[in-house]
Amino acid sequence: MRRFLVFVLIFPLILTLILSALSFYEDSSVADMQVMPGMIWRGYLIGIVPALVAALVDWLLRRHHRSRILPTALSGYALAAGAGLLMRDVSVFEALQFGFIGAVPAAMCSVFSGKQRLDDVAGNYADSALNSNGK
Repeated sequence: MRRFLVFVLIFPLILTLILSALSFYEDSSVADMQVMPGMIWRGYLIGIVPALVAALVDWLLRRHHRSRILPTALSGYALAAGAGLLMRDVSVFEALQFGFIGAVPAAMCSVFSGKQRLDDVAGNYADSALNSNGK
């Protein structure tokens, strides 16, 4: 359940931030920043289905801790590239480039939804360091 929540909450936000950064890079007018709140809710509206599909792929591969990140990123890539192909006036090359916009949030959410927390990793590392010094 936590995995799906991470994907649903974070995936669309990262997707929106990437799209905003790319559009701001192309046209760095201040007017673009004024429409940011509207872009966020649209990003959630558009990104919820790809987030759920990427979460499903990540969930199916949950037992393979390291090898689940790449397939999850590839599913995000395929979804975004497919969406790019459905848009009008977009070449195949541009649609394939669009796929990276979906791969990045999928990979990041896969890392964030991992079972082991960073403080647990740090605690295990500290415990092993103390045990090796105590011998």
